[in-house]
Amino acid sequence: MSILVAYSPMKYIIWVGFNSVAFLAMITGFLGFNRWWKDPVFSTFGKKIVLIIWLLLTFTLAFSISADLMFSRHFDRPLHIFFGYFFFVSTALGALFGHPLIHWESKARRERGQYVSETGVRWLLIAMMTCFILSLSLFNCSSASFVKYIFVCILLIIIYYVLNVL
Repeated sequence: MSILVAYSPMKYIIWVGFNSVAFLAMITGFLGFNRWWKDPVFSTFGKKIVLIIWLLLTFTLAFSISADLMFSRHFDRPLHIFFGYFFFVSTALGALFGHPLIHWESKARRERGQYVSETGVRWLLIAMMTCFILSLSLFNCSSASFVKYIFVCILLIIIYYVLNVL
């Protein structure tokens, strides 16, 4: 994609598209934060901390998308690579901290008698795991990376189990 950004008209199409997505991600993060902050389900200290971390990760994700494209010229290559890694890390951690928020809200909706799609919650867990593992694959280039993937999968299963018990 770095090569495509250098050529007109793709330069403008890609920049406008990605910056629009970044802007919409910030709006979604703020609206979700505002709604969940007032919800009594998220009134405990730990859940509010997870909510704040998720909002910060959403904003860093939006910033890193724009910064990654801004530094895509050949002489800005180190910054482009750095913000690319920043993007993948904030994507992985945003998914990791966002899934408990959705789980807590769906659990509260079940308790209130509202409809919750169990299939949707499971697909969100699979999407979170996929996003997290693919983001980690950038940093694991050794033969021991398979063991790290197994370890991360076990941790994610433990997190899922703990969230279901809570």
